[in-house]
Amino acid sequence: MEYTIKRQGVKANATSDQHREKSHEQQSWENDFLNYNAQVITEHFSTNYGIEVRLVELSTSPSLIFYKLDLGGDMKASDIAKLIEVEFLELESCLAMELRVPNVHIWTQLEDSKVFSVEIPKLYCEENPFLIDDRRKEKTIEEKILTYHKAQKIVDELAKFNIEVFVTKATIGLTITLFELKLGSEVCISKISNFDDDIAMALKVGTVRIIAPLSECGTVGIEVANERREEVSMLTMLQSAEFLQAKKNMQLPIVIGKTFTNENLIFDLTKTPHLLIAGYGIWNKSCCLHSLITSLLCSNSFEELQLFPIDSNLTKFLSYEDLSMHFIDPAENIGDMTISYKETAVTKLKYLYKEMEERYQILNEAAMRNIQAYNKAIKEGLLKEEDGYKTLPYIVVLIEELADLMIREPKESQEVEVLITRLAQKARAVGIHLIVATQRTSSDVITDLIKANFPSRIAFRVYSQIDSRTIIDSGDANQLIGQGAMLYYSEHKLERVQCAMSYYSDLAEIQSMIEKQGNSLIYHPSAKAIEEKTVEQESEEPSYDNLSIDIARSIVKTKDSSLANIQRRFKLPYRIIQNIMKILEVCGILGREQGAKPREILVEDNLKIEEVLKEWFADDLPF
Repeated sequence: MEYTIKRQGVKANATSDQHREKSHEQQSWENDFLNYNAQVITEHFSTNYGIEVRLVELSTSPSLIFYKLDLGGDMKASDIAKLIEVEFLELESCLAMELRVPNVHIWTQLEDSKVFSVEIPKLYCEENPFLIDDRRKEKTIEEKILTYHKAQKIVDELAKFNIEVFVTKATIGLTITLFELKLGSEVCISKISNFDDDIAMALKVGTVRIIAPLSECGTVGIEVANERREEVSMLTMLQSAEFLQAKKNMQLPIVIGKTFTNENLIFDLTKTPHLLIAGYGIWNKSCCLHSLITSLLCSNSFEELQLFPIDSNLTKFLSYEDLSMHFIDPAENIGDMTISYKETAVTKLKYLYKEMEERYQILNEAAMRNIQAYNKAIKEGLLKEEDGYKTLPYIVVLIEELADLMIREPKESQEVEVLITRLAQKARAVGIHLIVATQRTSSDVITDLIKANFPSRIAFRVYSQIDSRTIIDSGDANQLIGQGAMLYYSEHKLERVQCAMSYYSDLAEIQSMIEKQGNSLIYHPSAKAIEEKTVEQESEEPSYDNLSIDIARSIVKTKDSSLANIQRRFKLPYRIIQNIMKILEVCGILGREQGAKPREILVEDNLKIEEVLKEWFADDLPF
């Protein structure tokens, strides 16, 4: 498309360098803006009315743009309205909608002329242009133009209330656009904070979020939802160079989504050290939990990490059924690793508290400060396995719905609160970390005692400022747009994040990444059958009788029947240890199961235990 461009009205005596000479980026954007409008105008006449027009000249002024168009054939400009059977006023309205501008004027020249002009307002200022920073993968000129329109509407809406602002920058993110505003000399920050609903109505969006002020920028930020939103793939983030580097430098790296500037949000759970997730939404909390679990499984083997789920719905963690080696809960499968009417949350939390105390005892005996120093000493050979020291895996506790545990009888809910608080206060040094999620954001669930011990929190959309302040001590979560949008609160700072999603088409690649950590497959229907077949072919695996003899002697010698300690000493799956304990109960060596408490040792004499073993396991003893 060949045409001439005339620019008029630009001041020649501007004082700043930005006014005297436009940057190459700004000049390129203006040309794209002008070409796009010209294309929309010509296509509008061609597609809707079958009239071919040609752009011959383009003129700009500080506030207007003039497009001079030429009609083909013998048609005259004065016959356009008769030919398309609409009035000029209706034609102007249709063009204004296409160009996304408030108004359009069509001017005809002489009656016998074939040339007519289209006048549209310029929604950016040549002398004070603001920078548009598009952080998305798919960049379009339409989005940039729409961003200028939104900026102008914000300025005009605030001008109605005698608030003078200037847009200095607009950053287009995955789901929102952040406008940075510089206030006039006589405008207070508190004054602009109360006009979020008016701005939302002017922009025709559900809600906007005003950040007053933006830290380290000296401006006020306004977040507006994009018309076209980009989703975040979990697989893409797991394969990113940032996450691969984090796996080398962090103990428990977690990637949960992207910031509005399209950067991966990665943090180390050992530094966090606990995480609270709250907010409403159909899939917000579930997607976040699955992102956390997937990140941990893709960066740690079952020897380095153990998961402890507490799920009252009995469904959230069934997808990971084939990863039984990753779970240390006393059950045979994931379906039994959840709270039922027989086993309460208090029992499970007491089990964790006992595990924490046992780990502290191990660290005290080894004269180590924390689990990192202890495992490093074992790796370097300073602590030897012959002396009873073995590597301690990290334990991540996953509480799927805190409200189901807290809204019970007062005595039981108070006990849950105390146990969670004690674990949050003391367990980080021994490698136990809590991830607690809930949809109920009332203060009787997220109590001050719990919130004080969870310095890092994630807030999804809530319906009131009171709920938002309950989670993150700020009234911002009620202004989120939903659909995975969340606020990450850490070190007294809020960051806008778009939560990642795991698509079914990506599961094969995620499975491959988990396999590289030495783990079993997830979402794989034949994984359990292959594992069982492999176990049957391994003739070197000791029998239950031999294991029962060794464990019985160890219990009597150490005077310790704790399931966790036995599992740590013999490196066996929990279900095998549990079955052996039942065998020893039948033999009369141990007493009945007492919930989280260790079984009572009925045979405490070394000579007597040999007599009992000889009676029950005569064929397997060497005498």
